[in-house]
Amino acid sequence: MFDVNENNQEFLTRHSNDFNRETRLAMNEVRLISEGKIPAKTFYSVSELLKDLNDDADD
Repeated sequence: MFDVNENNQEFLTRHSNDFNRETRLAMNEVRLISEGKIPAKTFYSVSELLKDLNDDADD
């Protein structure tokens, strides 16, 4: 999982009561992907995507 960094701290501080920890981490992961700091996953079929989602749910 990813932790909250300084760039997102202001936003998360203002909205800390609006989102739980898992949601805040997911939003941070999206920002890191959009900034090119971590690679985005690529799927070539819906079944491949669903398998990845199910694997993540099992963790």
